[in-house]
Amino acid sequence: MSYRECGAKEAWAIEGDDPSLSEAAAMYDDCDVAKCSEAGLYVELNGNVSPRGRYGHLGMYPHALIVERMFYVARTAPAGCE
Repeated sequence: MSYRECGAKEAWAIEGDDPSLSEAAAMYDDCDVAKCSEAGLYVELNGNVSPRGRYGHLGMYPHALIVERMFYVARTAPAGCE
Protein backbone atom coordinates (compact mmCIF):
# COMPACT_ATOMS: atom_id res chain seq x y z
CA MET A 1 0.00 0.00 0.00
CA SER A 2 1.02 3.58 -0.50
CA TYR A 3 -0.28 6.97 0.61
CA ARG A 4 -0.99 10.00 -1.56
CA GLU A 5 -2.30 13.22 -0.03
CA CYS A 6 -5.43 14.68 -1.63
CA GLY A 7 -4.39 16.58 -4.75
CA ALA A 8 -0.75 15.44 -4.62
CA LYS A 9 1.04 13.59 -7.43
CA GLU A 10 3.71 11.93 -5.28
CA ALA A 11 2.91 8.73 -3.34
CA TRP A 12 4.73 7.58 -0.20
CA ALA A 13 5.24 4.15 1.33
CA ILE A 14 3.17 3.38 4.42
CA GLU A 15 4.85 2.02 7.55
CA GLY A 16 3.84 1.55 11.15
CA ASP A 17 2.38 -1.00 13.54
CA ASP A 18 -1.05 0.48 14.23
CA PRO A 19 -3.52 -2.46 14.05
CA SER A 20 -5.81 -0.37 11.85
CA LEU A 21 -3.20 -0.62 9.05
CA SER A 22 -3.97 -4.34 8.75
CA GLU A 23 -7.69 -3.59 8.59
CA ALA A 24 -7.12 -0.95 5.90
CA ALA A 25 -4.90 -3.35 3.92
CA ALA A 26 -7.63 -6.00 4.02
CA MET A 27 -10.20 -3.44 2.88
CA TYR A 28 -7.86 -2.34 0.07
CA ASP A 29 -7.29 -5.95 -1.04
CA ASP A 30 -11.07 -6.38 -1.21
CA CYS A 31 -11.47 -3.31 -3.46
CA ASP A 32 -12.72 -3.56 -6.98
CA VAL A 33 -14.11 -0.97 -9.36
CA ALA A 34 -17.64 -1.43 -8.00
CA LYS A 35 -16.60 -0.82 -4.37
CA CYS A 36 -13.75 1.70 -4.35
CA SER A 37 -12.78 4.87 -6.11
CA GLU A 38 -9.95 4.71 -8.65
CA ALA A 39 -7.72 6.39 -6.08
CA GLY A 40 -8.14 3.49 -3.62
CA LEU A 41 -9.09 4.14 -0.01
CA TYR A 42 -9.54 7.47 1.74
CA VAL A 43 -7.91 7.63 5.19
CA GLU A 44 -7.55 10.16 7.99
CA LEU A 45 -4.55 9.57 10.24
CA ASN A 46 -1.74 10.91 12.38
CA GLY A 47 1.80 10.11 11.37
CA ASN A 48 5.27 11.35 10.57
CA VAL A 49 7.04 11.68 7.24
CA SER A 50 10.49 10.14 6.87
CA PRO A 51 13.49 11.97 5.45
CA ARG A 52 13.84 11.76 1.67
CA GLY A 53 15.25 8.39 0.62
CA ARG A 54 14.13 5.08 -0.89
CA TYR A 55 11.23 3.34 0.85
CA GLY A 56 8.66 0.63 0.24
CA HIS A 57 8.63 -2.04 -2.43
CA LEU A 58 11.94 -1.94 -4.32
CA GLY A 59 12.65 1.47 -2.81
CA MET A 60 10.25 3.12 -5.25
CA TYR A 61 8.88 5.77 -2.86
CA PRO A 62 10.80 8.95 -1.87
CA HIS A 63 9.32 9.02 1.64
CA ALA A 64 7.58 6.74 4.09
CA LEU A 65 4.58 7.83 6.12
CA ILE A 66 4.97 6.25 9.54
CA VAL A 67 1.41 5.88 10.77
CA GLU A 68 0.84 6.46 14.48
CA ARG A 69 -2.94 6.24 14.45
CA MET A 70 -5.55 5.81 11.75
CA PHE A 71 -8.87 7.44 12.62
CA TYR A 72 -11.04 6.81 9.58
CA VAL A 73 -11.01 4.61 6.47
CA ALA A 74 -13.53 4.74 3.63
CA ARG A 75 -13.84 3.26 0.16
CA THR A 76 -14.59 6.66 -1.38
CA ALA A 77 -13.03 10.07 -0.87
CA PRO A 78 -15.03 13.18 -0.04
CA ALA A 79 -15.77 15.67 -2.83
CA GLY A 80 -12.71 17.67 -3.82
CA CYS A 81 -10.19 15.00 -2.84
CA GLU A 82 -8.64 13.35 -5.88
